[in-house]
Amino acid sequence: MLDFKDRVKIEALRAKVPKTYSIGALKEAFLHAVERSTANLEKCAILFSGGIDSTIVAYAVSSRIKNTVLYCCGLPEASSIKRASHAAKKLNLKLKIIEIDRQEIPELVKKITEVIGTADKLQVQIALPEFITMREIRKDSFDVVFCGQGADELFAGYNEFRHVLKERGYAGVQELIWQKLFEMYERNLKRDLAIANYFGLELKAPFLEEEFILQALAFPPQTKIRSADDLIRKHALRELAQALGIPKELCYERKKAIQYDSGLAKEVERILND
Repeated sequence: MLDFKDRVKIEALRAKVPKTYSIGALKEAFLHAVERSTANLEKCAILFSGGIDSTIVAYAVSSRIKNTVLYCCGLPEASSIKRASHAAKKLNLKLKIIEIDRQEIPELVKKITEVIGTADKLQVQIALPEFITMREIRKDSFDVVFCGQGADELFAGYNEFRHVLKERGYAGVQELIWQKLFEMYERNLKRDLAIANYFGLELKAPFLEEEFILQALAFPPQTKIRSADDLIRKHALRELAQALGIPKELCYERKKAIQYDSGLAKEVERILND
């Protein structure tokens, strides 16, 4: 994984971005990233939502590691559980579902603020399902957990990209992609790594290997988001999924952010407000 704490290393990527782009080159870079990430592993866990990011990671990693288990958590009625169950069945992969006990949430929120070092609402909302899932992964004696971190930044996945496209065009989208990369550590990786470290887990993110990042950055923003009304975005990544052999219906799955998908956003907000 690229060291996202080092702004100089991120800035240095600009000069390395290939002048041409193709799904073939993106696929090759991704498979190389997965090969390196899975070297010498006999088993691993995957943070899984059934969305395009975790589906690609699960599909590729499980093809190399036979003992791969997918993990998903949420409130019993959460959409994340239904989607993950459907996707895992389509991929023929083992999925472990963790249904969250509402009574446990207040104490978990307190602990999480200590682990990640902040009581920021958004950070805690995202951290809660990750914390619960990684706790279960550790209980099941896994040492390594994979995630799909980086896909939204590299392929214009956030809803914010729609607004920027409308206001500033594709040049604004490309500028925002770089901004997201510079913010990656403080906004996402710092939190995720803190939770993984707390449970003694090694977190791996194939999308954040330098070779893949460069191939992803070679794709123009028009290949990632098609209009200000584009509700699924990440089209180049979805093409990669199809090229890998993932069922088409999973390649165009639309999902909410993890804090809403798991049904935990309102629960965390209520607790923090109290």
